Amino acid sequence: MHLGFPVVSRVNVKALSLYSYPGEGIYFGGYEGSSIISWFRENMDGTSVPINGANSYIYEVTDEDYNCRLIFGYTPVHSDLVVRELKMSEPTNGNYEGIKKLLSEGAGLEV
Repeated sequence: MHLGFPVVSRVNVKALSLYSYPGEGIYFGGYEGSSIISWFRENMDGTSVPINGANSYIYEVTDEDYNCRLIFGYTPVHSDLVVRELKMSEPTNGNYEGIKKLLSEGAGLEV
C-alpha cells in the first residue's frame, strides 16, 4: 500500500559547466522506486528526440547536441511499481559555445 500516487514537480535543468547539465525534480507520493530518467534533444524545428543511453541525472554534452536544446525527463515510479506520467523540464538555451569552439578547431568531444 502506498500513501499516494507518485508525482514529481520542479523538473528543471541547470548548467554545471559548459559540458555538464544536471537535471532535477522533487518526488512526492510515498517511497520512490526506480524512477525513470531520460534526456531529449530539441531540434531547431522544435521536435524532441530521446537521447539513447542518457538515463542519469547528469548529462554530458556531446558534439551531437550542437544547435539543439536539452530537455530533462523524470517519470516518477513508486516502490510498489506504480508509474505516473513523464514530466519534462523547459529546454536549455542551447548555447554550447564550448562545442562550437571544439568543432571549429576540428577537435570533437571526448566524454
